[in-house]
Amino acid sequence: MKRNRYVTCATCSAMNPSFEATCDQCGAPISDIPTDESSRVTGVVAKRTPPYRLPRKVTLLGIWVIALPNVIAGPAFAFMVFKYMGGLAGFIMFWGGLGLWCLWLFILYRFTRNYFFRGQRPD
Repeated sequence: MKRNRYVTCATCSAMNPSFEATCDQCGAPISDIPTDESSRVTGVVAKRTPPYRLPRKVTLLGIWVIALPNVIAGPAFAFMVFKYMGGLAGFIMFWGGLGLWCLWLFILYRFTRNYFFRGQRPD
């Protein structure tokens, strides 16, 4: 009989490799033997969403280093294009620049919102 590769933690319901002694998410001890027959995984593993974890501080710093100059320079670029370029190319570059500025602002917001609003549940 083939042994299951993953074990579900009884505390937080996270999937862990069967050779681990403690849960990767919550640190609770994991036992290989399920307490009842209904909790045993047979064949198909139920798809669950993993618990949300904040991004590491290094990742957050990297996103800020990349996105912040784009957020600052985006409106300046759009203004310069609006002032000095005309025609269809200027129109496309103006709205494209504003679109990229909105994209970078959204990325920056999504990565950092849970550091400022910890009491609220993430989406």
